[in-house]
Amino acid sequence: FHRATINAEHIAKGLEIQYQYFLSHGIGILDCALAGMAIVNRWKLVSRNAKHYNFIPELELVVPY
Repeated sequence: FHRATINAEHIAKGLEIQYQYFLSHGIGILDCALAGMAIVNRWKLVSRNAKHYNFIPELELVVPY
């Protein structure tokens, strides 16, 4: 578990993800922000909603079940 403050780099990455995948996958802005933060910090993102993230190749996704 990491405690971090979202910053401009995280937002920029999240907007890049939204621009790239919104039309094809309908990804929401909050999912983009979380994915952007995880990618920039080289964290694993743990989520049960793999369909929200599994199309982002640079994101390391962990599904807990």
